[in-house]
Amino acid sequence: IKIDPHIAVWTNFYPDHLNKYPTLEDYKKDKEKIFKYQKKGDVTVLNWDDSVCHSRGSGNPDTLWFSLHQPVKNGAYLKNGYFVFSENGQETKIAPVSATKLLGEHNQANTLAAICAAHAYGIKWPAIRSAIRAFKGVPNRLEIVKKARGITFVNDCTATSPEAATAALKSFPAKKIILISGGNSKGSSLKELAQTIAARARVLILMPGNANEELSRHVIPTKAGIQSSGIMIPPPNVILSEAKDLRSAVKQAVAKAAPGDIILFSPGLTWLPRQNEFARGEEFKKIVKNLIK
Repeated sequence: IKIDPHIAVWTNFYPDHLNKYPTLEDYKKDKEKIFKYQKKGDVTVLNWDDSVCHSRGSGNPDTLWFSLHQPVKNGAYLKNGYFVFSENGQETKIAPVSATKLLGEHNQANTLAAICAAHAYGIKWPAIRSAIRAFKGVPNRLEIVKKARGITFVNDCTATSPEAATAALKSFPAKKIILISGGNSKGSSLKELAQTIAARARVLILMPGNANEELSRHVIPTKAGIQSSGIMIPPPNVILSEAKDLRSAVKQAVAKAAPGDIILFSPGLTWLPRQNEFARGEEFKKIVKNLIK
């Protein structure tokens, strides 16, 4: 497919969809098509912090970069608690980071990318500032479904890759999270997700799937007690349980939750039989609203 967008935004590159692509390189080539056929005058927006985006570039002189970690000559970045845009080294303060309603560091990066795209399209700074303050996010992406009994219910059903679920976990206080996950791998490594779960989740509830054994093995590498070598090891710091379906998972999560906890539906995996993640998100919201009156 040949596309020629006037503005092309490539936010990041992670191993994903490896159940559909022969190699990671094939997947990357497909992602790169977003700017492959751009013409003179078109604008490319790339993530300076992402090693693949940074090393690949676009070959387009009209490239805007965005970064969470350092200033860029042309593009957007964070500085002293503000979203800042620079054009040939001339800085413009856009808005304080606290102005956005979006959760998570990854959404700060998304905001920076949006600033670049909007500016490239000719949107004026007052309108961009207003949008940053007003935008509440979209359904199914760190969507706060309900707050009740001191518990926050969050629908992040579109997080069907380990990297997306990892970003979601980092958006909330450590050890206040009851994570609903489980499902099937798309071929990506689960180690980083498992490490993040072990560090940040208090409870992990797994729905059926062929990746659950691998994920739980990484979260809790060994059983608590005496190993075969006779060495005592401490018990795991994550409570692990299984659920036959989403309704059962939500009921378990509510039973285990305490005031201040976040029940986070962010699977990091897909399901078999295949179910559209948006439908699963709607199911989660319906279950929460019916269970918690």
